[in-house]
Amino acid sequence: MHNIHTETSHFQTQGNVLLCGDFNARTGSEPDNIDPKGNEYVFGHNPLSLTKNLPPRNNLDQTVNKNGRELVHLCRASGLYILNGRIRGDSLGRFTCCSALGASVVDYAITDMDPSSFSAFTVKQQTPLSDHNQTNIYIKTHNIPEQNRLETCKMHQTTWCCCHPLHLDLLENYCQNWALAVNLTKTNIMVFQKKPRCQEHRHQFSLGSTALEHTMQYTYLGLVITASGSFSMAVNALKDKARRTLYAIKKKFQNIDLPIPIWCKIFDSVIQPIALYGSAVYRCTWSFDTNSLIHDVLYLEQILTTVYIPEGRYDYLTQSGREHVIRLTESGSETVILSHIQDVQSVSEGSWVINSVLEGDVRVSAGAVVQHCHLQVWRILANLGQILTNSYRLSCFTLKYATLWNDIIVQGHRVMLGELKLQVYTAFGAHDNLEAHADDVTASFLNQKWSEFYSRTGIQPLDLWGPERTESCCLLDARLFPVFMPRSGPVGLEGVCWLLGGAGALDSWKEPWRLSLRDILILTDQQTELRWREELFFSVGRRRAVDTLQGHTDLNLLPFFRAAALAGQQEALLQALDSVAANSSVDLGVAARCLACIADVLGCLAGEGKGGLRSGPAANPSWAPAFKFLEDGNLPAGVQELVNQRKHWLSRPDLLVRAARHYEGAGQILLRKAVMSARQFVFIGRGEMPPMGEWQEVECPARLDLSGGWSDTPPIVFEHGGLVVNVAIKVDGKRPIGARVRRVPEPHLLLVSTSGEPAYSFSTETLCEDLTDLEDYCQPHAPGALLKAVCVCSELVCVSSPVSLKEQLLQRWAGGLEIHSWSSLPHGSGLGTSSILAGAALAAVYRCTGRSFDTNSLIHDVLYLEQILTTGGGWQDQVGGLFGGVKLARSAAQLPLRVEVEQLSLTQDFLSVLQQHLLLVYTGKTRLARNLLQDVVRSWYARSPSIIQNVEQLVTNAEECAEACREGSLLRLGRCMDTYWQQKKLMAPGCEPTAVRSMMNTLQPLSLGQSLAGAGGGGFLFLLTREPQQKETVTEILRNIQVIGSFSVHSVDLDMDGISVLQKSSEHPEQQQMTQI
Repeated sequence: MHNIHTETSHFQTQGNVLLCGDFNARTGSEPDNIDPKGNEYVFGHNPLSLTKNLPPRNNLDQTVNKNGRELVHLCRASGLYILNGRIRGDSLGRFTCCSALGASVVDYAITDMDPSSFSAFTVKQQTPLSDHNQTNIYIKTHNIPEQNRLETCKMHQTTWCCCHPLHLDLLENYCQNWALAVNLTKTNIMVFQKKPRCQEHRHQFSLGSTALEHTMQYTYLGLVITASGSFSMAVNALKDKARRTLYAIKKKFQNIDLPIPIWCKIFDSVIQPIALYGSAVYRCTWSFDTNSLIHDVLYLEQILTTVYIPEGRYDYLTQSGREHVIRLTESGSETVILSHIQDVQSVSEGSWVINSVLEGDVRVSAGAVVQHCHLQVWRILANLGQILTNSYRLSCFTLKYATLWNDIIVQGHRVMLGELKLQVYTAFGAHDNLEAHADDVTASFLNQKWSEFYSRTGIQPLDLWGPERTESCCLLDARLFPVFMPRSGPVGLEGVCWLLGGAGALDSWKEPWRLSLRDILILTDQQTELRWREELFFSVGRRRAVDTLQGHTDLNLLPFFRAAALAGQQEALLQALDSVAANSSVDLGVAARCLACIADVLGCLAGEGKGGLRSGPAANPSWAPAFKFLEDGNLPAGVQELVNQRKHWLSRPDLLVRAARHYEGAGQILLRKAVMSARQFVFIGRGEMPPMGEWQEVECPARLDLSGGWSDTPPIVFEHGGLVVNVAIKVDGKRPIGARVRRVPEPHLLLVSTSGEPAYSFSTETLCEDLTDLEDYCQPHAPGALLKAVCVCSELVCVSSPVSLKEQLLQRWAGGLEIHSWSSLPHGSGLGTSSILAGAALAAVYRCTGRSFDTNSLIHDVLYLEQILTTGGGWQDQVGGLFGGVKLARSAAQLPLRVEVEQLSLTQDFLSVLQQHLLLVYTGKTRLARNLLQDVVRSWYARSPSIIQNVEQLVTNAEECAEACREGSLLRLGRCMDTYWQQKKLMAPGCEPTAVRSMMNTLQPLSLGQSLAGAGGGGFLFLLTREPQQKETVTEILRNIQVIGSFSVHSVDLDMDGISVLQKSSEHPEQQQMTQI
């Protein structure tokens, strides 16, 4: 505004000023001139004479913004006034801009000329070319020189269309006279023709001394115009703008679950105006497909989603009962749909049960259809077409022993009869024509002719249609169905039972109020009916969830959880899950799955992608009392305390996600306690204690999992069953894992852990002189946690005992112990280091304290140890490292968890060939499995179909792998390894880093099969090469890959012994003897 003020003051010295344009100013009713009254008495004041003649200013836009205030201040300071809303043609002050943001007055004509100099000021209708309206100012020309007269000054029409060079000269003269300048950077020449060619050689135009550039296209008011007259380029540009706008909107609302109607509203108000901008101009010259644009911009961006539902159908307005029966029974393969049946054997083959609950002594014979019903103690006997629908919690014995005719439809209706809410029942035949006149030969009721019905029941036409029989005497209008007894209340199903041949009498049928089927349909409370069906659906879902959990079945419950959360049915669902969990003390696996399901419900309530990550800490002190109950084995109290705490975490998505984390943490406690039952298969004997100071040293190989990994992981292993094939190996000819223990006179525990290759190893030393030093044995990241857990698991000491550590050690072992463990493998190697190390340490402690054991006991003991250490995990690592050679290990789907190991009998030739073809490659990537196990367990508990299928294929592939080894086929074994790697990636998405993928792709031509060891994500890659002794070749190839960084290639030797003991003398430590356990 300051620049405008300066320029205005300069030109006012030369004459009158007229300013026109978009000022982006909204002035409302703010005064734009100074009231001259009183100023004439001020000494030296010379008021402008025109202010006395100014008419009042009107304005339809009453909003005032900052620019508007500055504009009216400019007018008052410079003696200017606003033409809008003041003179003929715009007396109301019409809007000059209309956009998606609303209507406003922002385009003005401002002047200091006398109002009588203007004949009119008009605001024209808006065109598709601009958000702004064209404004015209009509000036009386008697004071303007003839050569400078312009009848109209059009705002927003700043591009000149010239067909003659003379017009350019006129433009140049006009600009010189009025001190205006043409923006030559935006001024171009375009010659319109059907087949545009190079134009600058045919036509030359200049403005003054400047030659104007020719162009084949020009963007005018946001619309691309081409010399050929085609608007296809303009349309494509608009589509791109609309698509980019949609991207921006989606990014803005990516964390907000907007309903579909809101998305449609956004599309109509924001996206569509952009896409169809200027369509009034180009629609007549170009075929514009709006549907294609919507498809490109909307549907491809997945705002609206189309889903294919196998065997889905839409049943609407069937013409007869028989047609309805056909649609229900002859489409689709399932016969029990969204229903809960307490005794599945009570429903005969060939019957259909849809959205219903059947409890108690219910019998449904072949051919019957039950839909939208909750039945208790029923017997429905039929051969074909019997339908019972919309029945509300019936516990009725009336039809218990009645055989119904074929093709009968019994329906329940919820009607409003005045203020009465009644449950009314109707019955008719599937072949009945509802609108056929009673005298028609085709008319029937219950598939019987009317005459037969009259004869059987004694009912007369007068009872059904009254004394005036008209054309409406049809089944639809027959008052057949008793609904209410004035003295006793609703009739219920008894009235219909009598019509069907059950107990009753004609008088008892005549006494109550009766309604026709048409009356009932008119009086039906549709809202209540739909609410009942919805409640029944969720009731069925809750019962199916309970049956699934208690029956250990593989049903995916997550879709139902989402539906319940969206419909506000979560409270009843959570109560059902709480009840199952609290009453599952006998089967902790069921209780753990229940708590995981509650966590899924809470996650659904938070909304997908809202509230943060599900994987995370679960250590809020508020949940500690519930966790304490669960740790102590008081399951009902623990579940109730979880419920009490949950009530405070339901208000926000982030709180819901955090509550879900704590429920998963509670489930992990129960899962660990369930797996701890494997300790009953640990058998430790008593023997002679070795001398004080004598080392008991144990060495173990690493393991390679050839197939079946993840199937050994709880809860998968005891809910589905696990099968793993793996092999014990030495790395570069050495056993990389070991432990040694000796008794020392001092009553303390000295724990030393060493990691890394000997040249670069580092050790941590932990001295425990008090029981409090051992209390963090259940915290995996605490110093010496693994060896502390070994001390607790091996019962060296009792942490909860009131007797001090020193006294316990002196009483039981006559002194303390010094425990050393080591591993030359890098952290996160994927070769089972921690589990094998735990087994080695346990074996060394048992031998040092004079106790005997076998390898099977060690396997289950390590499984127990990992649960008290809270790291979880399965049993395949310790099986692979404690047993030698190639073996197949399995466990059944049951608790307590018991592992059986079968060492495969393979020929020496095959073992030698296998060893020559196996290689280890350290990828240089540390395996990041912090949340990997938690994510897999969550997916398994949800029972997604893909993970169930993958687990089954893991077991099948492991059996195939074992058979390949027995057969001695490297080619078949390689295929199993490749299949196993694909199964790992499906089990834990993201376990294949980019660098590892590049490495594996490069090595593919050299290998028969390859996989990352363990869970994946990094660590060691093992491959079965096509040719023997390929270490140097593999090393050379990998050196040429730039993206993989540091790596190392290692040879593999098969270890046929497994865990072995090296006895060393305290006097002569260089003397040792290896003994296989």
